[in-house]
Amino acid sequence: MQNQRAMLALSARPWVSYCYMGRYHLTPLAYDNLDFASSFAKADCPEGIVALSGPSLRIISIPKPGELFKQTIIPLSYSPRKMVIHPETHRLIIIEADHKVMNETLKNDLKTKISEAGRADFLQLPESQIGVIKGNTGTWASCLRIVEPAGRQRQFVHEFEGNESAVSVCLFSMEGTFHLVVGTVKDYVNEPRSHSGGFIYVFRFTDAPLPEPEAEGGPSPIELLHKTPVEDVPYSLAQYKGRLLAGIGSVLKLFEIGKKKLLRKCEYKHFQTAVNTIQVIGERIFATDMSDSFHVLRHKQQDNQFHEFADDVLPRWISAATILDYSTVAGADKFENLFICRLPQNVEEDIEEDPLTYKFKWETGYLNGAAFKLDQICSFYVGEMITSLTKASLSNTSNEVLVFGTSMGSIGVFYPFDSREDVDFFLHLE
Repeated sequence: MQNQRAMLALSARPWVSYCYMGRYHLTPLAYDNLDFASSFAKADCPEGIVALSGPSLRIISIPKPGELFKQTIIPLSYSPRKMVIHPETHRLIIIEADHKVMNETLKNDLKTKISEAGRADFLQLPESQIGVIKGNTGTWASCLRIVEPAGRQRQFVHEFEGNESAVSVCLFSMEGTFHLVVGTVKDYVNEPRSHSGGFIYVFRFTDAPLPEPEAEGGPSPIELLHKTPVEDVPYSLAQYKGRLLAGIGSVLKLFEIGKKKLLRKCEYKHFQTAVNTIQVIGERIFATDMSDSFHVLRHKQQDNQFHEFADDVLPRWISAATILDYSTVAGADKFENLFICRLPQNVEEDIEEDPLTYKFKWETGYLNGAAFKLDQICSFYVGEMITSLTKASLSNTSNEVLVFGTSMGSIGVFYPFDSREDVDFFLHLE
């Protein structure tokens, strides 16, 4: 490569080792697993690799040496809001929404009027160059998109009608099959805040494949089971013990999925502003108030009640959150900070020995708070507001890291120290 010797290593994934711009690079290839490989040179492919992958013989090349990331651009109709990945098919499920934008129905009506007026030449301009058609305040365009990232990038798009905007999405496993749950709000205006209620859609996945690019019609890969109206914005959704947790406004509600609608089983009303994220691990529910940081709850089956047994000491304005382990969470606030909090080590034993400490918090809590407090482990000032946060492993052999995205379009990684010696070394170096 670049007229220098390089080495290709085949393991769980192919790796290439080479020198570029005076630096040594060891980079994994974003390609299928290779069984055998050798160097290949020809006039139209001077720096190639000939390899066997299963029953096929392939000739590949590395077009841009020195790049750390490989990216594939998939154009969307509106701004992406949230995304989940189907654990079996590995398809991307994205909800999109834009304010002051006409949806497909309004755009088709407007295009019909323009054609009748004899100005059809305006319709030939692509929206990718001139942008989408603007609407009035309170007008929303939103859709649900299912993308198959590998291969031909087949897509399916479901448009939300009635001026609804998708705000939350989650996958729900029921009787061995996955269902898709989407929360929407109708006629939403941010300032002054107003809306006409929200809805929770429950879709069932079908066996139909995604349509080919540029193809129209065909069977749908999802089927609508029912649509349940709710009184406020469904900011967050999560599965908990075979039921659905929903943060509807400032109320945390527990639903059971019925045949015709969602059935409410329990609710918790002691949040201040809005329940914007819900993280579940085991028996514990880590819910965040938009202006009051983390709250840790459990649901007692015999009482059919939520009991809050821990919260944070600082009223943080949460913008993103994720779970690290059974007792540790990571969060980000709108003041561009990332922080990690952990429950006390003996919190579980204290709950079992004295159940009144978390059931009647006004007797044991401090300043109307919970009986136990989260301990802040560390914090870091990023400089940009974090909008998404997740724990992931970037390769099969690497350690888990925190991957985050910011409001300015940056993607970053927090890598944890493996030992106390590394922490002391970098503290002294700083």
